[in-house]
Amino acid sequence: MFCRDLSHNNLSGDIPDSLASMSKLLVLNLSGNHDLNGHVPDTLIKRNNSGLLLFLLDSCTTCDGPGKRNISVVIIAIIVVVAVVAVFTGLLLLWILHRRRRRRGGGSVEQHLETQVQREIKKFSHEELKGITNNFSRKIGRGGFGIVYHGYLDNQTEVAVKTCTLESTQASKQFLAEVRSLSLVHHKNLVTLVGYCKDGVNLAVVYEYLPRGSLFDHLRGKNSSFALNWRRRLNIVLDAAQALDYLHTGCGMVHRDVKSSNILLGQNFEAKVSDLGLARMFSADANSTITLSGTPGYMDPEYQLTFTLNEKSDVYSFGVILMENVTGEPPILTARESIHIIKFIKQKLATGSIDDVVDSRFEGEYDMNSVWKVMELAMICTRDESANRPTMADVVMHLKDCVQIEEHRQRGKPQPSEKSYMNMSSISTSNSMSDSFGPISR
Repeated sequence: MFCRDLSHNNLSGDIPDSLASMSKLLVLNLSGNHDLNGHVPDTLIKRNNSGLLLFLLDSCTTCDGPGKRNISVVIIAIIVVVAVVAVFTGLLLLWILHRRRRRRGGGSVEQHLETQVQREIKKFSHEELKGITNNFSRKIGRGGFGIVYHGYLDNQTEVAVKTCTLESTQASKQFLAEVRSLSLVHHKNLVTLVGYCKDGVNLAVVYEYLPRGSLFDHLRGKNSSFALNWRRRLNIVLDAAQALDYLHTGCGMVHRDVKSSNILLGQNFEAKVSDLGLARMFSADANSTITLSGTPGYMDPEYQLTFTLNEKSDVYSFGVILMENVTGEPPILTARESIHIIKFIKQKLATGSIDDVVDSRFEGEYDMNSVWKVMELAMICTRDESANRPTMADVVMHLKDCVQIEEHRQRGKPQPSEKSYMNMSSISTSNSMSDSFGPISR
């Protein structure tokens, strides 16, 4: 048994096989001989692997024995594992980032809102609103999602401040919808947006103040003791109809919550439609299916059944308002049992005359022809099938005729010629009127 130390001897060439035949050789040190080349004899490698020989070798230019192959396999395996872990980690990071972006979706909507809206309207802080409303001291109503307060800007312009109670994410979405809708539409018969507040959880919309309250207030609410005459009521619904026509044809919008309390009145009883928070964009070529919203008594029955919304849903609601305007009654009467105003009017007219449904506060001061024509228009607007209802452009045209008839009565002049009367057959519906409540031409 012996050791052979041949290190640093400037050996070159192949490692001789004879070294492997030396059975008593325990240590063979060939390190430091950088000119050695060729293959390491298999016998040496086997003895080294079995522990019978300690074989020391720095390098060999063509060494490719089993030891080196094992190392290569390990290296490849490590590379594969690292690559798999890297891919998995990358996918995990992408998924986390995607989740965070989705959670921040509301923030992106708000950023878009502020960049688009602040060009035209002012953003108020919550502290500024406290000063405008005298610390929210004068409550003037309740809107679609919160209390409405009266206030003054620095220039003494009166404003209404509609606050929002954030009870859910839906409330925030409704708030953003109102701000976005009001900032995009401009019409003399739509409430003007002055500014908004998005200060933490404090949300508010600031818009022009209309001192006469709402149509509802004058028909049945706090101002009902001051009766609106028939001509004034006609002008109010004409103003509102023009606003809705603008929304439908000029903006591609549907209001979704048309009702008498959303028709506000200015100092001279000019009407403006408010509460566009529920307004939604609809396609000019197709209906849209969205969450059911609206006010009982005004809601389109077809919409309630199908959840399909279009501009004809607003037409139905406006037809109910026309009936309110004539009768002074609410959409759902509850004297003895609940009955919808459409059914109430049909029952009354089936057994009596139109005088039985006309608001007694008119005291007979109205033209019967104009009342009949408004009632007929209301019935067509509230047909069950939306395709058979008129457009708001049709409604505007025929209300103008009714206003003209009433103006001639008040002036004591002869009524317009027959061709100026409302010809109901000109309304763009597929059927003729199914329920007749009086002569068409008078």
